[in-house]
This record gives sequence, structure tokens and C-alpha cells, in this order.
Amino acid sequence: MTEKEELARLLWESGALRLGEGETSLCWEPEAALEEEKVRDALLDALEAMARDHYASAQAVLGGPWAGLLARRLGLPLAPAELPARVLAVTDAVLDGAELYALAAPIRARGVSIAAAALFNFGLSSARRRLDRADVRLHWLTDLETAAAVALQEGRLDFETYDRILAMPEDGGTGEGP
Repeated sequence: MTEKEELARLLWESGALRLGEGETSLCWEPEAALEEEKVRDALLDALEAMARDHYASAQAVLGGPWAGLLARRLGLPLAPAELPARVLAVTDAVLDGAELYALAAPIRARGVSIAAAALFNFGLSSARRRLDRADVRLHWLTDLETAAAVALQEGRLDFETYDRILAMPEDGGTGEGP
């Protein structure tokens, strides 16, 4: 099992990933991963390795609870008042990229380099387009295709549900936005 598959399995196991009502959609609940120590530690280990491999030059970390945990591990400031030249935004998931796009615009306008790390990527092309326009490089720990394949393999999904999840509307139900 690859690291992406193992992390997807842990997300299913913790309840951070689950099927929605009527088993027609995928629900993302990152708080469940935070609550379970084994899952939280595995995700933080993978985030730390990703940050060291791809973002070693980052001088500060921005974002929510996962960013705070990662900043503490890396010994970097979390959301400092004065932004350094290179920051890493950490998010639990990327759906359409709108949140990272909105965060990146004012940061890039100040001449600061921004990259992003996500626990989970829904893999929508609208997110790729937005992040490309914002000049934000994104890496992620696992993604929708991997999570769906793991769930199918483990019997959490049947083939029909698997196909429905992978056919999620391109806008993720959120509209196209910027």
C-alpha cells in the first residue's frame, strides 16, 4: 500500500472521510482526523515530510489547526504580523481552490512567495486553474481518486457509488468563482 493509500485508509477509518446521506456523496470532516491521535500523528508526519521535501525554504506557516500543528513541529512562526519572503499555507482540503486563491492574492501582491499543502485534494480542474492564476504550487497527502479506490478495495463502496463519487460535479457544488 502506498503512503497516499494508507493515509486515505486512515481518513476513512477515523471518519474524516465518510459517505453522505443516501451514499451519493463524499463527506469531508477533518475534525475527526484531529481527534484520533494515531491518524493525527500519521498525517502530521506526512505533512512534515512534505514540507521538508518541497517547502524547506518556507519561513512561516499560514492556516488553521493543521498549520498550527505543523508550524510547531517545524519551529516556524504561524501567521506572523510581518510576512517573510516565503510562506506555506496549510489547509485540510482543496475543493475548488477558492479559499487558497483568496488567501494568496493579497500575499502575492506584497511580493511574498506562497505555496500550499493540503491533507486532501478533491482534484477538480477548477482548483488547478485558480491556483495556477494565483501562482500557488500545491502538494497534497492524498486525493479523491485514491480515497475512492481504497474504499472500493476495502468494501466501503460498491462500484456504482465509486463511479458516482468520481463523477462529482466539476464545481464541487460551489460555483466557479474567481
